[in-house]
Amino acid sequence: TESTVSDAVSASLTVDLLESQFRNETFAEMLTQSHLAGTFSDSDQIISGSMSASGQFSLTTFAQGATPETIVNHTFTGLTAARTTTTDATSITDKDIINGTFTIGRFVGGAEVFKMTMAITNLEDSVQTITGPVGDAAVGRKNQTINGTIGTAWTPEVTGCQPGLITITMTTPRTFAAGGACPISGAMQINNATITFGSPILVDVGGGDTQSFADCAAMDALGAACM
Repeated sequence: TESTVSDAVSASLTVDLLESQFRNETFAEMLTQSHLAGTFSDSDQIISGSMSASGQFSLTTFAQGATPETIVNHTFTGLTAARTTTTDATSITDKDIINGTFTIGRFVGGAEVFKMTMAITNLEDSVQTITGPVGDAAVGRKNQTINGTIGTAWTPEVTGCQPGLITITMTTPRTFAAGGACPISGAMQINNATITFGSPILVDVGGGDTQSFADCAAMDALGAACM
């Protein structure tokens, strides 16, 4: 269902869809089956918007000879994103608040062999874009703040990945130059670690252990995010 009123578009979908693949035109042997079920929505307006997902997508690959049946599930539980947009004489600010849980599971021969769950709680991402006045050197600059929590868990645990809560707190916005992908200033705290952006980027993980990186590429090259 989709409706359009002026510049506002709203869409909703309630679905229970099966797609099956067979070995040949006799339809005697099913190879795979995909199943999408749930309720999804998207509302996009000028000053606000929202999206939601509650349901599951699964892909079943049926047993072939000595190869057992495999099922992969993607589950969306109460996933929501709410956006508000505000403007003033010199900037536009988009704020998104995200909540909900996403799970990936894999079963082989009826037994669960892997599961990863990510739970997001009040993750607020606010981006202010400078739009004026015309000719100002700051036009195009972006100021971003992120606050909230992300919980992750793996079964079995993945080597090098720590389960638990990641709490992000920002009291000083990250500032991006116009067209830039790496912050030129600002700070964010992730649990007990503090990242101070600039040249260089400083990462303080506590206990007097501070690391320095020339830029975002150098920091990304020496680390990994398990999510």
